[in-house]
This record gives sequence, C-alpha cells and structure tokens, in this order.
Amino acid sequence: MGRYSFERTPKKKERTVHPIWRGIGCLMLLIVPAISYALADILVRYGIRQNLWFVPRELIGYPQLPPEVWRYDILTTLFGWIARIENLYADLILTLVFVVLILGVIAMVYAMTYKVAGPSQYGPMDAPPPRIKVRRHKR
Repeated sequence: MGRYSFERTPKKKERTVHPIWRGIGCLMLLIVPAISYALADILVRYGIRQNLWFVPRELIGYPQLPPEVWRYDILTTLFGWIARIENLYADLILTLVFVVLILGVIAMVYAMTYKVAGPSQYGPMDAPPPRIKVRRHKR
C-alpha cells in the first residue's frame, strides 16, 4: 500500500421523511375531503334554493337503496343513514371536483415553494452545463 492511500467507507445517509410531514399529510388526507364535502353541500343547497345553476334531477333528492337492504335488519342499520342524506349524489360529485382542485392548488404552491427555497440544482462538486452556441452545419 502506498504512503498516502487510505480507504474511506462512505456513510450511507438514509433519506427518511420527518414524522411531522407524515402527520401533516395524514391530516390533509382527512381535512381536505371534509372541507370539500362541506363546501359542496353548501354550494348545492344554495344553488337549488336560488335556482342559480342547473343540477340534474337524478342527482337531487334522497338516494334510493336496493330493496334487499330493507329486508335485513343489519343492512338497514348499516346503510339506513345513507338513505336519509339529501342530495347525496350531487354532494359527492361536487366533493370530488373540489378535492381535485384543492389538492391541485396545494401541489402547485408546494412546487413553487420548493423551486424558490429548495436545494440548489447543482451540488458542490457539479459544474453547470457549458454554454455553447451551436450553429447549423450546411454542406
């Protein structure tokens, strides 16, 4: 072995997500659909009451459950509360729209924040790409 050679064992740095971010993500999975459903319910009720926009007739009113649900007491207990929710189909469709919009806005804000405050594109050992002007070669 040479005089100046030595072996370094590189330390493996595991990239793990901080538990706080996991908690925030878990809360977002619970809060965003709840906010979306509340917003959809308010918007559908307001739209029907004021006749501001068209909501299809099939989506308005109480949901219809199959007759088999009412034959058995356990199914009536489990699913009976669904039959008492007014405008459920319109609420669920609008909830899905709001979830997609809210999560899209959150993703865009996160992407812009990461672009501004995130780590550098190049590491300390990287060189930026060369700035070469290329001309077309004609024969």
